[in-house]
Order: sequence, then structure tokens, then C-alpha cells
Amino acid sequence: MSGHGSPEEIFQSKEMWYKATLLAAGAVIIPFSAFILYKEMGHEHHHGKVYTHMHIRRKAFPWKENDCGLFDMHCKHEWRAAHGGH
Repeated sequence: MSGHGSPEEIFQSKEMWYKATLLAAGAVIIPFSAFILYKEMGHEHHHGKVYTHMHIRRKAFPWKENDCGLFDMHCKHEWRAAHGGH
């Protein structure tokens, strides 16, 4: 690309490179994302040892499962099962 040419040629060249970039990015990102998803879903996640200093609560959380973190769905599920699904 030398930058020479009419405005129409420059616009067409810009459009061609824009489409080529989208195609190339899609050709790389979509298969890579599918591969990562396959690899992550193919094995069970093991959570490491829970240390006592990592679970200190100075004040109860403001939700009913007040000993569970905001995004700790496993803890919340166990709490609901133990407390009758409240």
C-alpha cells in the first residue's frame, strides 16, 4: 500500500484489509476458544487446601447464606440443602 490512488481505490483497499483482518481473527480466535473450552471442560477442577486464615469473617455477609462468599455457588448450594432450601 503506497497510499497512491483515487479515493475510491483507497476506500476499496481499506475495506479489503478490514475484511481480511476480521476473517483472520475469526479463523484464529474461534478455534482457539473452542480448544480452550474443550480442555477446561474435559477435567474436574480440584480446589486446593482451604487454609483457616483465608476464611476469617469479622462481620456476617448481608445475604442469608452469610458464611458463603458472593460467588461461591457450591457453598450456597450446601447451605440451602442443610437449611431446607430457604
